[in-house]
Amino acid sequence: GDNRPVDYARKCPHCNGSFDSHVEEVKERATIPDSYLENRIGDFNWDIYKDANGKKVDASKQKEFITSFINDFDKWSEVPIGLYINSKTRGSGKTFLASCICNEIIKRYAYITKFVSAIDLIDISKGENDPLKPLKECRLLVIDDVGAKLNGQEWINDILFSIIDYRYQHKLTMIITSNLPIKKLNIDDRLYSRIDKMTQNIPLPECSVRQIKANQEKLNLFKDLKLM
Repeated sequence: GDNRPVDYARKCPHCNGSFDSHVEEVKERATIPDSYLENRIGDFNWDIYKDANGKKVDASKQKEFITSFINDFDKWSEVPIGLYINSKTRGSGKTFLASCICNEIIKRYAYITKFVSAIDLIDISKGENDPLKPLKECRLLVIDDVGAKLNGQEWINDILFSIIDYRYQHKLTMIITSNLPIKKLNIDDRLYSRIDKMTQNIPLPECSVRQIKANQEKLNLFKDLKLM
């Protein structure tokens, strides 16, 4: 039989509140970064990636996987298979993309979703009344920036294993973002094995979207001021 925890039920529009109000409640509890709280997947510009010569970098395969993950989420989560979004380039859009996916899943399905930065896990684990329980049991969990070099790396490994092993045993989906490929993560074999089995690798182009956007904003300003 299915040994997954019972998912949080959606509220009935005719008794306990509308679907839309439930979506807003789920979103408030998801702890998605404030700057990305309103972004949907349509806000993620796959065409922005360009190489050093300004030539467009093809990200169509990544887009195809992400689109399927969102549209067919229930099928992905039956296995379950999540996403491992990685790029060594800072500002390549990993956190933004994961946030857009989260918001889309919440908006479409109202599934309980949690977003947590790996750097915050030690502090979260020090709380009372089983503070990791919401991260273990939510329908979709995002762990952001797992590849970061952190103080207390051994602690992080133990906490990550506690969360990820629970989700592995109970067939719950997760998204991980990192600046490293899975094989280069500084984690033990049992944790590597879980992540490798539970996620599809999604390498983002090695381009800084943040820098591209900043350059475009400068260009637009200087054009407006007739300096160019």
